[in-house]
Order: sequence, then structure tokens, then C-alpha cells
Amino acid sequence: MTGKRADTLLEMMRSIEHFTLARAWEELTDDEFFWEPFTVTWSIRRQGQCRTANPFGAGEWVADFEIPEPAPVPMTTIAWLYWHIGSMPGRLCDIDFLGGTRTMASGWTSPT
Repeated sequence: MTGKRADTLLEMMRSIEHFTLARAWEELTDDEFFWEPFTVTWSIRRQGQCRTANPFGAGEWVADFEIPEPAPVPMTTIAWLYWHIGSMPGRLCDIDFLGGTRTMASGWTSPT
């Protein structure tokens, strides 16, 4: 899908970010954003500081993640939740609507 539909989806994603995610982030300090409530907590970390065997992401910052997920799945930081919620629409649009070639398991995080 290209053209008008793709532009509409991208504009909707920008609105979602502006009216939800950006407002939620606005007042948070780094201490709150990365606070780990338990000793085993998934978060967003620099590649070399990741605590899981197969983190999600391809850049300097990655998300703690395991395949298969452990039982029980660890608690997550606000940073991890923000990444998860914020990156999902862009990844799904690229894969399902825009004909992207990446898979959900590739570690690719949407620039949107």
C-alpha cells in the first residue's frame, strides 16, 4: 500500500504519539523511566548491558526480551512498556500494510 493510504496511516501514528505517548513521557525523570521494581525486570538498555540472551533491537539501545518468553514473564520498566506500545504500530504497518520485508522477530524497531 502506498500513496494516500500509507500517508493516512503515518499521520494517524503521529497523532497517537502526540496525544498519548508524548504526554505520558513529558513529566518523567530518567530515574522513574528506568526504575526496576524487582531484581529481574525487563528494560531498555545499551547493547552491552542487556540482561537477556536475545534482546529485541538492532541499534545501540535494545529491549530485554527472550524467545520463548519465560514463565512468569518478568515485570517491565516504564521504558520497556513505552518502547513496546510506541513501536508496535509502526512495525505492524510496515509488515502488514506497506509490504515490508522484515519480520516481527528481526529486531527491527519502527522509526515511526
